Amino acid sequence: MSLTQQRAYRFGEYELSAGARSLHRNGEPVALGSKAFDVLTCLVAHAGNVVTKEELLRTVWPDSFVEESNLAQHVVALRRALGDQAGWIKTVPGRGYQFTAPVQELVLQAAPSDDAVRALGGVVTVQHSVERARLVIEESTPIAPPAKAPAPAPGRSSRRLALYAVLATAVLVSLIVTGWRLWPRQPSRPYLRVVLADFAGGTGDANLDRSLKRALAIDLEQSPFLGLMSDADAVRIFKMMGRKADDPLTPEVAAEICQRGNRDVVLTGAIAQVGSVSLLTLQAADCHSGKTLASAQAKARTRADILDAIDTIARRTRTQLGEKAGSVAGYGQPIAEVTTASLEALKDFSIGQELFAQGKDETEILPYYQRAIQLDPQFAMAYGAMGTAYYNSSEQKLASQYMQKAFDLRQRTGARESLVIEVHYYAEGLGDIEQGIKAYQVWAATYPFDSVPWTDLANEYTQIGQYPAAIQAGERSLQLNPDAAVSYVILMRAYRRQNRLADAKSLGMLALQRGKAPLGVHAILYEIAHWEQDAEAQAREIAWGEQNPGNYYFLYVRGQAAFFSGKYKEATRLFEDSHDAAVREGLTEAADSVLQDLAGYQLAMGKEAEARATLKRVLKPDPESPDLAILRTRLGEPAYGQRYLDAQQRAASQPTLVKSVKLPLVRAALAMRAAKPSAAIEALEAARAYELSGFAVPEARGEAYLLAKQPQAAALQFLKIVDHYGIDLISPSIPLAHLGLARAYAMAGDTAASRTEYEKLFALWKSGDPDMPVLQQVRAEYAATPR
Repeated sequence: MSLTQQRAYRFGEYELSAGARSLHRNGEPVALGSKAFDVLTCLVAHAGNVVTKEELLRTVWPDSFVEESNLAQHVVALRRALGDQAGWIKTVPGRGYQFTAPVQELVLQAAPSDDAVRALGGVVTVQHSVERARLVIEESTPIAPPAKAPAPAPGRSSRRLALYAVLATAVLVSLIVTGWRLWPRQPSRPYLRVVLADFAGGTGDANLDRSLKRALAIDLEQSPFLGLMSDADAVRIFKMMGRKADDPLTPEVAAEICQRGNRDVVLTGAIAQVGSVSLLTLQAADCHSGKTLASAQAKARTRADILDAIDTIARRTRTQLGEKAGSVAGYGQPIAEVTTASLEALKDFSIGQELFAQGKDETEILPYYQRAIQLDPQFAMAYGAMGTAYYNSSEQKLASQYMQKAFDLRQRTGARESLVIEVHYYAEGLGDIEQGIKAYQVWAATYPFDSVPWTDLANEYTQIGQYPAAIQAGERSLQLNPDAAVSYVILMRAYRRQNRLADAKSLGMLALQRGKAPLGVHAILYEIAHWEQDAEAQAREIAWGEQNPGNYYFLYVRGQAAFFSGKYKEATRLFEDSHDAAVREGLTEAADSVLQDLAGYQLAMGKEAEARATLKRVLKPDPESPDLAILRTRLGEPAYGQRYLDAQQRAASQPTLVKSVKLPLVRAALAMRAAKPSAAIEALEAARAYELSGFAVPEARGEAYLLAKQPQAAALQFLKIVDHYGIDLISPSIPLAHLGLARAYAMAGDTAASRTEYEKLFALWKSGDPDMPVLQQVRAEYAATPR
């Protein structure tokens, strides 16, 4: 790590210039000692990341030995100089310091030569600005930022410098034009968040009334200007009101939910029988003032006309609420065309949707969807719902089949539902994350106020390791719908993976305050507390986990954290408890997954015999699991890994991460088992694009480079894990990366650096089991390393 001399940074009201060695606050100079300034520069340059005490000492005092107390004194001086912003410098116990303020970095490129200036007809100044901290997205579709080009090296020709400047200008213009074209147009009227009550009166058939409400909701959801409260959100507020999930949503209850949920408009419909004619009415009122905003009615002379009447009141209400006629026409296909002409099929579909919102088991929900499909084999939305239900049950093959059918019939749906079917087909049915992202972007651009595509975009970007884009999408999702608990989990995870632990923790605290903290929020807060060695916070989250559903997963997380700390016996016990809890909860696939992961960790800790025994206890090994293929190959069963590869080659297609990450890892494991590290390194090149979606790729590549006697290349791989610790804060791969670095440095002849990495591992495993095989081996290696 070194201090860069040609950079300047802005944070809050401060501006720091490394070259001029100056710090200003609102234009006024701030007095700092020379070493205190160097410490601040180092922290600011790595804002959001933990800078260890060793790194600070090595950077600020490169040629002398300095006690840690000296460093601490300079940190105190810095905090004093920052005054009311002293909290920007955070102490990470046992590790170092972290600068937590949002920082804007200004990189000033080398000045072009006189020839380059003359070639462009004047003076050229190139300035590149990079946001290093919080990213805020407005209405634009996420676009991956271009890679930052390195500064031209001294001695390059003036012609090339001039060309760089011209290209920089062209790229800037291109990005401006592209951003303008992708930026969704501002709507002509404000977006309205709506609560739809049950129909008053009725047809005399409660299930038919329920299906007519569903039809009206689908009709209204076609509008880009109306956002209907989801059934799940309504059920959540129902419970807060002390009501049952299946209580009727009367106009009075809907009005209360509208206020509690901070919505804008409540829609109340009614069905009245006048002789043989059904009169349907729909009224829109302001949630807070009660003022009537729209009113529409339509007649249905026969039961066959009733869906047409639903279309009529929906169109008239949308128009009266201010939506332009062109939008109503363009996003207003008849309900019979976008769902089904069969009222009986619509009835069963509606019951299934309500049961889904109430959190019922898939076994209760699926029969209704199946009956809807039997009544109308062209009912696209029902096929899509079936696919989602099977996907949630981990029945991937069945899920893909139904999602494929829905995709084939998507022309029989409205614009929004067609997009929903497309994204589920690509992202979940095929596992094609890249194509799924494109579909989500179209959805977000078409329905810019809908939080769902932004939530799912954040999740998809996180899966492939594009964390800045995930943060953009996650922040937009939360801005649009701060009531969605899942949005907090997904954004917290993206922050954590980008090493923005302070932001992740702050968001978690906000979720707790707002009562939006499901299991995922508490799990991430526990991970951060473990990383920061905050015993009180860990105990608090453990207590929560023991008192709430989903305890098997929390036990799993605690077990992984114990492995991180080298506590083999405790980790094994927690994994066994997690497995037993999953069995008690009837989650047999989850229980098998816990055992498989336990076997992997046991192997990593040098307990190969125990790993084999654990793997034999898996009840239903998944032959299509690439992780199982990798594990069994590493345990001495290369034939299993080869059979898996052969089967995948016969498959029509593979999910994105299977094709681009998992298959290269299987090939690398086979090559390493055959003592062919060069073949392993070559196999892993296919995983380059997504190598930071987890630690497996750099870890495998680092091991291969060590076996190939290429220590410098190996060290770079292990540093990727250490530097991107937020990807998985409690992964045992982090302490083992320090072991990889120690071995790489020793192989390269740098014994001092090697001993330092061994000591970092010992610090992480200071409370680990002393009889753990890998720890005993490491101690022997350290003892043999020259001082």
